[in-house]
Amino acid sequence: MRFLPKSGYRRSPWKNGGGETVEMLASPEGAGLDSFDWRISSAHVASAGPFSHFPGVDRTLSVLGRGRLVLAFEGRSAVTLDEASAPYVFPGDAAVSGLIPDGPIDDFNVMTRRGQARHHVQQLHLAGEREMPVNADHVFLHARMAGLRVRQGEEEMVLEAGDSVLISRAAGAVFTLEAGHPGTVLLADLWSER
Repeated sequence: MRFLPKSGYRRSPWKNGGGETVEMLASPEGAGLDSFDWRISSAHVASAGPFSHFPGVDRTLSVLGRGRLVLAFEGRSAVTLDEASAPYVFPGDAAVSGLIPDGPIDDFNVMTRRGQARHHVQQLHLAGEREMPVNADHVFLHARMAGLRVRQGEEEMVLEAGDSVLISRAAGAVFTLEAGHPGTVLLADLWSER
């Protein structure tokens, strides 16, 4: 397991220059916006505007906290996301603008480059202890609550809200999550296709 504290995330401008993103982790590490295989980030969306264009990339978006994000796609129906919505998958090369009818929101974004990697994101509502299988090459876990315990084998970490951990399938087939009080965890399964 690799601990990724929120204090260590890398800040960078959006590809279209319209805001700032907090990069939690990318592969290969240090890869730019046009060269990553996969990338996990969060952004504070303070105003409406077009999404950055990522040709050949699939992305999944989740809303963190209160507020709504409306994805206004060119040529198809709009989609409204909030904290209770399932993570939403769409192509990074789609023409889409984000609208925020309730004011600024924060989001969680997972992107994989087609032919290099693929992903699946789920939002897990956790109370107590739960054993989870490692079904991918890597599992990226992002804590939305304080005091989340993550165990794999003899190793244990305690995550605060906003911290993350990367779990490798090579290190074991299962991991255990334990929450002292109910909360939400975002899990991204990541597979390499190289």
